[in-house]
Amino acid sequence: MEAKLVAEIAGIIVVAVMAIVAFVMVAMDLARYFDPLIAFIIAFMFFFIIPYVLAEVSVRKEVEKVRKLARENEERAKPDIEVDMPLKEYKLNYWKRTKFILKNKGNGHARDVEIELSDVVIAELIDKVDLDAGEEKELEVVLKPNEIGEVPLKVKLRYKDLKGREYESECVFLINVSDAERKESEEGRKEPSINIERGIYDPCKGGFLEGEFRRMKEWVNRHDPYAYWLVLSIQNKTGKAIEEWGVELETSSALKFEEARVEGVEYAIKVYESHPEPFRSRYAVGIPKEYGIFIPDGGSHRIYLKMRAEKPKTEYEIRGVFKYAGLKVPVRPKRFKYLCDARTDAEALRVELEKTYTKRDAARLALAFKIIQEMDRMCERSVVKTGEFLEKLSLLKDYTEGLSGKFTKQVEEFARFMKEEQFEYLDEEYKGRVKNLCTRLIDIWISEFLK
Repeated sequence: MEAKLVAEIAGIIVVAVMAIVAFVMVAMDLARYFDPLIAFIIAFMFFFIIPYVLAEVSVRKEVEKVRKLARENEERAKPDIEVDMPLKEYKLNYWKRTKFILKNKGNGHARDVEIELSDVVIAELIDKVDLDAGEEKELEVVLKPNEIGEVPLKVKLRYKDLKGREYESECVFLINVSDAERKESEEGRKEPSINIERGIYDPCKGGFLEGEFRRMKEWVNRHDPYAYWLVLSIQNKTGKAIEEWGVELETSSALKFEEARVEGVEYAIKVYESHPEPFRSRYAVGIPKEYGIFIPDGGSHRIYLKMRAEKPKTEYEIRGVFKYAGLKVPVRPKRFKYLCDARTDAEALRVELEKTYTKRDAARLALAFKIIQEMDRMCERSVVKTGEFLEKLSLLKDYTEGLSGKFTKQVEEFARFMKEEQFEYLDEEYKGRVKNLCTRLIDIWISEFLK
């Protein structure tokens, strides 16, 4: 390698020397007919000035050709996005998390890619994304079908290229939607006229693990948004009011139910604990008719049970029965991962984080999580300023600097969105988008720091 370089340098020197010698000889030859200075100038022009000008003109022409070609390619460049929906099995009126896979098969970048689903499903707000040429991304969406059978779901895509030109495409996926209540009835439910829906509120993510239950979340925010809650919605279709009822739940002895509350009733209801096995706990909540908490025919009641786990970052299963008038209706088993202490305050998180990080970094991360939760709750306010979010995002970046490049990048993207897209106050449309960004921050914080 070094020998080759030396040879190339030597070749350049030889060519340069030969050019100088030729220049001198021509200049001396011209000096016989002209003044020596004029002869020198004429020779210099022929050997250096004229070749340089010709070369410059040629280079400029080539540059112009390249620029013209680049402009033509840019004009022809066009994004072409296709979408795939791998999961096709759903239950009627049940929320389910699914994925859409977007791929840009075109030769142009796509901006503000937006998915619109037909009204055969109800879906949460779907964020817009950018897709560079050849790039592929997965979008997680929570949706609930409202029609049964082989349902044609129309998926419409809207996006722009870098010049702002708009594109649209549409495709149809056949999804299989089954009737969950009828299926459970056929499998032997004793009382098909009682329907029980259940959800888990996760304070680490600031929402329910399946779908968005706004009314339930408002209740949780009023009582204790820092706790894990199991919510059971009992729907009565028996033809008469249920005056006396109760719930029995069974789970691991490491998971505790601390209190129970019925929506619309201010006082807590006592939870009774027993142990069918040394490693299992059974909890009973009874509503005698003297309480006056009836479930009217055609109506429903929600019961909220606050949970606390002795061993966080563990998956638990809850199963049980709803009892009334000597009958039992199964509560379908529910599995979920309990990520952190039920209170999820800064002190509890700090203790958990110190198992992995230094005391200083653990304290910073715990405060960062508290800020994200505050931002998430800000989206519920009727009036909220963009500047408040920017201040908290600046604090977030300071607290987590150097601890996770992925988290820092998400914070910067969030801040850039707030600066570019927002006015002084958030309107209703952008509150939903900001809410999704907060949820994404929580998910990344958990995956990066709460390992």
